[in-house]
Amino acid sequence: MRKLAVPLALVILSLLLLQTPANAPERDLPAPATVERLMAEMTKTELLGQLLVSGFPGSDVTEAKALLLDVPVAGFILMPSNIQSLTQTNELLNALKAANQGPAPLFLAIDHEGGRVNRLPAPVTNWPAAAQIGQRPLLAEAVGAAMGKELASLGFNLNFAPVLDINTNPDNPVIGSRAFGNDAQTVIAAGIPLARGVNAEHVIAAGKHFPGHGDTLADSHHTLPRVDIPREKLLNRELKPFAAAVEAGLEMIMTAHVVYPELSAKPATISPEILTGILREQLGFEGVIITDDLEMHALQDIPVETAALEALLAGADLLLICHSPEKTRLIHQHLVAALERGDLPIARVREAVTRVLTLKEKRRLKDNAVVWSEPDWEQHRQLARQFPEP
Repeated sequence: MRKLAVPLALVILSLLLLQTPANAPERDLPAPATVERLMAEMTKTELLGQLLVSGFPGSDVTEAKALLLDVPVAGFILMPSNIQSLTQTNELLNALKAANQGPAPLFLAIDHEGGRVNRLPAPVTNWPAAAQIGQRPLLAEAVGAAMGKELASLGFNLNFAPVLDINTNPDNPVIGSRAFGNDAQTVIAAGIPLARGVNAEHVIAAGKHFPGHGDTLADSHHTLPRVDIPREKLLNRELKPFAAAVEAGLEMIMTAHVVYPELSAKPATISPEILTGILREQLGFEGVIITDDLEMHALQDIPVETAALEALLAGADLLLICHSPEKTRLIHQHLVAALERGDLPIARVREAVTRVLTLKEKRRLKDNAVVWSEPDWEQHRQLARQFPEP
């Protein structure tokens, strides 16, 4: 199967304090293929594989390589257990690319928000939390560009940030300082420029957690939160940062494993009313919808393969499984069977895969090795020091 070779990104932000990462010479790739032609050449197994982003255990490529032999996934996420050093991380990302024999280049993702969500060791910059960045929004784009520069230098091309939740509940156990502020305007003023900076350094920014995780009293990593506030308040407050992100052209949005009874009886991740009715139809989002990790305990009452199918039917385009290759295999097998039974319409699959491949093409993703070239750490640290203490 031919790999997807894609055109240059259209928007490049030039920041004087940052330098361009040095990449290895590109491998000899096939001539560009349109998304339509590529999809016509793909098997059902390959189509469904492009709906999955998986994690894997260990700090080498062994488990991921074995998964790729079974499931041609769309990409991988690195978690703390995968990361030992920056040199090892760069080598691991290059090894993942080399192992990929699927129809399109890999998403290589990480959660890199700053503050307490920082997966990478020194000398990667210890960026302040979003709450601190929100106090100096004029610097947010520079922070995003520096973040993107550091991630791209290692080989990442997707960052699950910024958090676009509003910290409306001070007792929230999971968002708190991860939010840029406690009102929509503060979140918009810092979150949108930070995403723009990340994007400019050839790393895709994914806003999260739609339609808002800031007013919960529970952590969706451990249980299923419920937000009992009126529909109009949700639409006029929580949704504002996401509406601004859609307007600004954000290319990926992550869902929340949260129930909003005024919007839907189901958690947002598996709710057609929220993902299709609100995000697609009301806000007009045309980019990629990715779920939060389907292994989180918020969805523990639903078999993971069932949740995956329901998320796709609700309107999600990418399914995130952060830890277990076995669950990725199980989900893939379940989706293949659902497609064959007619429970998963092929039109829905093609719609989702089209969005995934279109984004990969637009951002000119490649599976070429990246030679790690250290950014100017001191300039980045000087930028980080310009924010107030927490």
